Amino acid sequence: MRPVSVQTPRRAKVGLWALLGLVLGLAAGLVLAWVVWPVQYTETDPSDLMAERKALWADLVADGYALTGDLDAARARLNLLGVSDPGAFVAQVAETRLDQGASLQHVRAMARLAERLGGITARLLVYIATPAPTPTATPTPQPTPTATPSPRPTQTPTPEPTLTPTPTQGPSAQVFRLVGKDYVCAPGAGPDIIAVFLLDEDERGVPGIRIEVTWAGGADAFYTGLKPEVNPGYADFVAERGVEYSVTVGTEGSEIVRGIRTSDEPCPEIEGPYHHRWVLRFRRTRS
Repeated sequence: MRPVSVQTPRRAKVGLWALLGLVLGLAAGLVLAWVVWPVQYTETDPSDLMAERKALWADLVADGYALTGDLDAARARLNLLGVSDPGAFVAQVAETRLDQGASLQHVRAMARLAERLGGITARLLVYIATPAPTPTATPTPQPTPTATPSPRPTQTPTPEPTLTPTPTQGPSAQVFRLVGKDYVCAPGAGPDIIAVFLLDEDERGVPGIRIEVTWAGGADAFYTGLKPEVNPGYADFVAERGVEYSVTVGTEGSEIVRGIRTSDEPCPEIEGPYHHRWVLRFRRTRS
């Protein structure tokens, strides 16, 4: 009769203990690495940040630029991220924030920075507050002084007629009158818009005219002529729903349009995304 071998059970026990030791060793290593002695990063370069943190960095840089206007400092801070095109990167983050419902003030700040860095996109163009060059002031014409005739040393003085002063005729002032006011639904996703067209007597666009927008607690200004691909006399302003605006063409004597407000009214005639748009048309008259 052959004896029973005990090698197999012993080997099984050794393998089991080895596996148990390996599991316990891994567990202890993870506890030490994650709890007792976790890795701590110090003085990490911004280029090593995760994509989400880089986007947050761009947010902060745009807000800082909106406060200081220091473009060189903003560019230097963005270069620390190691992105190949800082302007395009800021524009990409701005569109992401727009989709996430960020405030109009923040989206405008990012759009302005992207535009200054050469990375503006068509979608962000509408968010740029348009600080166009300040128009040159027209000097006020001064009246010609009245000439006083000198007395003539004659025996019988003949009265001389008094010269009537003729004021110097300056250029005619440009006065714009409202000729059209429409509230329409426009196709395409995006913010609500106040669109303004300034036209001359021949229905041609007039560029370089300041448009002023005021509302309760705020005011802004923009200029025609910055979007010639639409019309030389075109300008627009991003409106917040529920806020009532007044629009004034920035020339003396021009008409003020009040009660401009957008709402959440549906647009059943448009399939797909839409937005609301006020369209104001002004025509120039000479005063």
